[in-house]
Amino acid sequence: MGKTYKGCFAAVFIFLDFLVLLLSYRITQAPGLYYIFTGIILLSTIFYIIYKLYPHFRNFLDDHVDIPFLYALTVLLCSLAFLRTGVLDLLALRNPHHVILSSAEFTMERHNIFHILDYSVYTLEGMDEEEEKLTLNIPRDFYNTYSYAVPAESLDKTSETQTYAYPETTLFEAAYLPGSRKVLSLSAQEIPEAEDSRGVSSLLQEETGLGSLQVKITSVIDYTTMEGTITDLKDYTGEELKKGDSVTIRGTMNLLYPYNIQGFYEIKEGDEVDFTLNSVSTENGILLETEYLNLITAP
Repeated sequence: MGKTYKGCFAAVFIFLDFLVLLLSYRITQAPGLYYIFTGIILLSTIFYIIYKLYPHFRNFLDDHVDIPFLYALTVLLCSLAFLRTGVLDLLALRNPHHVILSSAEFTMERHNIFHILDYSVYTLEGMDEEEEKLTLNIPRDFYNTYSYAVPAESLDKTSETQTYAYPETTLFEAAYLPGSRKVLSLSAQEIPEAEDSRGVSSLLQEETGLGSLQVKITSVIDYTTMEGTITDLKDYTGEELKKGDSVTIRGTMNLLYPYNIQGFYEIKEGDEVDFTLNSVSTENGILLETEYLNLITAP
């Protein structure tokens, strides 16, 4: 009974490892070390199956070593990397990490395993706000959207590695999961030359200088315009606004879909959202401009 329990214990971890590979790395996007661990688990499992199927072989080994224990231990040790990634991603799913990258470079690496399985790995690399290099895993759609903004004749279709680099005047804002570094959303913004001369850090400070607010939505006008009431000033640094003010929120892009929610949830009346202010106008009522909304609570 104890040996069967050890086999079931290993099976649970193998299932969890597969889920991490599928959901966090889309099977083919994991670091090479993960596939080494996968290979060790696969070979160990094959050996364990042979051990279970042949009684004479099993009886001989049982006299010398506890194979089920060693099998379960091997699977557990190899699964630690998968479990760490899965836990970090799961904890950050509702509130993913955000980063702004400059000097961005999109890369596609083609791989061929035994001339049978062809697949490509897509990455985004750039300098973050701390001037440190960061590499993120992106889906194919993001790569096609941003890397093919270059004439087709400039791309080498036959090469194993294909890259497209953006100048420092283009910033990319990415929301990603910290464990697998899987990018969930990505947007680009051009910096005017005059502002670029002062550096990315000063621009970021200006963009976020007004702080953020929390607002309860009272009406959805269209996909870029909503009305609401301020419920929390959070880290707002200006003097024009106060709690309880009725405001109009206008987006530079579609505001219906919360930035921090994966799926097809649409913001509606009664939802509470927070957002970073781009600008405030009080000429004809209070008009707030932002790029996206984060859902806080839903009715």
